[in-house]
Amino acid sequence: MIITSILTFIGLLGTLAIVAYLRQVEDAIDEMQEQFEVPVCPICHIPHPPEQNERMHTGQLRRLSNYYKRRKTASKGIASARQITQQKVTA
Repeated sequence: MIITSILTFIGLLGTLAIVAYLRQVEDAIDEMQEQFEVPVCPICHIPHPPEQNERMHTGQLRRLSNYYKRRKTASKGIASARQITQQKVTA
Protein backbone atom coordinates (compact mmCIF):
# COMPACT_ATOMS: atom_id res chain seq x y z
CA MET A 1 0.00 0.00 0.00
CA ILE A 2 2.87 2.38 0.76
CA ILE A 3 4.48 1.64 -2.59
CA THR A 4 1.18 2.24 -4.39
CA SER A 5 0.68 5.61 -2.68
CA ILE A 6 4.29 6.65 -3.47
CA LEU A 7 3.88 5.69 -7.13
CA THR A 8 0.54 7.53 -7.28
CA PHE A 9 2.17 10.63 -5.79
CA ILE A 10 5.04 10.47 -8.29
CA GLY A 11 2.52 10.04 -11.12
CA LEU A 12 0.54 13.08 -9.99
CA LEU A 13 3.68 15.23 -9.73
CA GLY A 14 4.82 14.04 -13.16
CA THR A 15 1.45 14.85 -14.70
CA LEU A 16 1.45 18.33 -13.16
CA ALA A 17 4.98 18.94 -14.41
CA ILE A 18 4.04 17.90 -17.94
CA VAL A 19 0.94 20.13 -17.92
CA ALA A 20 2.98 23.12 -16.68
CA TYR A 21 5.60 22.53 -19.37
CA LEU A 22 2.97 22.32 -22.11
CA ARG A 23 1.44 25.61 -20.94
CA GLN A 24 4.84 27.30 -21.15
CA VAL A 25 5.37 25.90 -24.64
CA GLU A 26 1.94 27.14 -25.69
CA ASP A 27 2.78 30.65 -24.48
CA ALA A 28 6.17 30.58 -26.21
CA ILE A 29 4.65 29.54 -29.57
CA ASP A 30 2.94 32.94 -29.90
CA GLU A 31 6.19 34.77 -29.18
CA MET A 32 8.06 32.62 -31.70
CA GLN A 33 5.52 33.38 -34.42
CA GLU A 34 5.91 37.10 -33.77
CA GLN A 35 9.69 36.78 -34.06
CA PHE A 36 9.40 34.96 -37.39
CA GLU A 37 7.32 37.80 -38.82
CA VAL A 38 10.07 40.38 -38.18
CA PRO A 39 13.10 39.81 -40.46
CA VAL A 40 16.56 39.44 -38.94
CA CYS A 41 18.93 42.27 -39.83
CA PRO A 42 22.02 41.04 -41.75
CA ILE A 43 24.23 43.68 -40.10
CA CYS A 44 23.48 43.33 -36.40
CA HIS A 45 21.69 39.93 -36.42
CA ILE A 46 18.87 41.33 -34.29
CA PRO A 47 15.28 41.18 -35.49
CA HIS A 48 13.90 44.67 -35.96
CA PRO A 49 11.52 46.30 -38.46
CA PRO A 50 13.14 47.50 -41.72
CA GLU A 51 12.03 51.07 -40.98
CA GLN A 52 14.59 51.21 -38.17
CA ASN A 53 17.56 50.20 -40.36
CA GLU A 54 18.75 53.71 -41.16
CA ARG A 55 18.33 54.93 -37.61
CA MET A 56 20.08 51.92 -36.08
CA HIS A 57 23.02 51.55 -38.43
CA THR A 58 24.11 55.08 -39.30
CA GLY A 59 26.42 55.20 -36.30
CA GLN A 60 27.84 51.78 -37.10
CA LEU A 61 28.58 52.75 -40.69
CA ARG A 62 30.31 55.91 -39.54
CA ARG A 63 32.41 53.99 -37.02
CA LEU A 64 33.38 51.40 -39.63
CA SER A 65 34.37 54.02 -42.17
CA ASN A 66 36.45 55.85 -39.54
CA TYR A 67 38.11 52.56 -38.61
CA TYR A 68 39.14 51.87 -42.18
CA LYS A 69 40.37 55.46 -42.63
CA ARG A 70 42.59 55.11 -39.56
CA ARG A 71 43.80 51.75 -40.78
CA LYS A 72 44.64 53.16 -44.21
CA THR A 73 46.59 56.10 -42.77
CA ALA A 74 48.44 53.79 -40.38
CA SER A 75 49.47 51.48 -43.21
CA LYS A 76 50.70 54.48 -45.22
CA GLY A 77 52.76 55.57 -42.24
CA ILE A 78 54.28 52.11 -41.86
CA ALA A 79 55.09 51.94 -45.58
CA SER A 80 56.82 55.33 -45.51
CA ALA A 81 58.78 54.34 -42.41
CA ARG A 82 59.98 51.19 -44.17
CA GLN A 83 61.10 53.19 -47.19
CA ILE A 84 63.05 55.57 -44.97
CA THR A 85 64.78 52.72 -43.13
CA GLN A 86 65.62 51.00 -46.41
CA GLN A 87 67.12 54.21 -47.77
CA LYS A 88 69.24 54.62 -44.64
CA VAL A 89 70.46 51.01 -44.85
CA THR A 90 71.38 51.23 -48.54
CA ALA A 91 73.08 54.63 -48.16
